[in-house]
Amino acid sequence: MISSMRILLIAAFLALAVVAPRGAEAQSAPAIAVLDAPRIFRESKAAKSIQAEVEKKHAAFQAEIAKQEEGLRAADQKLKSQQAALSPEEFQKKRQEIAGQADKFRKNAQARRDQMENAVSAGNDQIRDALVKVVGEIAKAKGITLVLNKTIVVWPGASMDITAEALKKLDAALPKVTLPKT
Repeated sequence: MISSMRILLIAAFLALAVVAPRGAEAQSAPAIAVLDAPRIFRESKAAKSIQAEVEKKHAAFQAEIAKQEEGLRAADQKLKSQQAALSPEEFQKKRQEIAGQADKFRKNAQARRDQMENAVSAGNDQIRDALVKVVGEIAKAKGITLVLNKTIVVWPGASMDITAEALKKLDAALPKVTLPKT
């Protein structure tokens, strides 16, 4: 009796196991597409506008830094030339003033770099937000249910790649990003 009960349970289990896949097969397979996000962030008009603005601001920043560094070097040279005429206390006081200026300069330079990084991040966020909207529109129009980043897919078929279309639509939707003031 127990063995026939076991046989019935096993048979019921196998019957469910055989029936379950048929129900799952009845559902439609997801429509999958791939998107080369790194390419979008390199080649889109918006990304190029960010890069151009960063290069422009970086050049101006470098010129400003060079000017300030030269001023600090000149002050240090002047102090060294005056060392014999100054008392040790006066010399030390002026050396500390120059060191304080140098420290202030380093802190300001780091703060400006941080501001630039934050501005670039904000610009990239604008691109990402616009890209998500564009990809959503493409997916809806084509009945795509899943979009994967191309960098994680081992072998994407060419027909699955929506990068070119997304790039074209993103360029139309967001041709330029203006970074926040730094």
